[in-house]
Amino acid sequence: MKRVYRLATVALVAVTSALLSGCDKPAPQRPSYRTGQVQATDTTLLTLMALNERLAAEADRQVSAYIRSKDIDAYQLECGAWSVRSQAERHDTDDDTRAAEVVLTILRLDSTLMVQEDRLVRPNSEHLPMAVDEVIWGMRDGESRTLICPWYTAYGATGNDAVPPYTNCIIEIYVNRRL
Repeated sequence: MKRVYRLATVALVAVTSALLSGCDKPAPQRPSYRTGQVQATDTTLLTLMALNERLAAEADRQVSAYIRSKDIDAYQLECGAWSVRSQAERHDTDDDTRAAEVVLTILRLDSTLMVQEDRLVRPNSEHLPMAVDEVIWGMRDGESRTLICPWYTAYGATGNDAVPPYTNCIIEIYVNRRL
């Protein structure tokens, strides 16, 4: 009797392992080309990407020319914007990520005022321009910073209510106080 159970168990294990080893994971289905033609590349998307790259390169050229023409002492940030050097600027690595009361002044490169606003900004919750977000969390109370920004580091291709799309600008930041 025990022998019959052992043989049945062995047979069951053998059948189960044969079934499991015979099942392969199905490969992804290849696209069906019923007409025999391969689907065309999305040339519209590629064209828009190339146009965007050309616009960004032109923005970099305009901002660099502005900095050279005004003989501004500035350095380029990681995001691509330029920060004007100041005497009071600190170079330590403190990262103060508390909320802050700030004044943002946005000007065109020809110094035309577009908007000046007092704002309360909180880390990871505000939609700040990329250049502002890169520098603001390292600033202290009473510190100010001037950024010269190509459009893609400021308000981008969409702009906002006060800043038109694709606008290179100067952003002045003043931190009133940290909360």
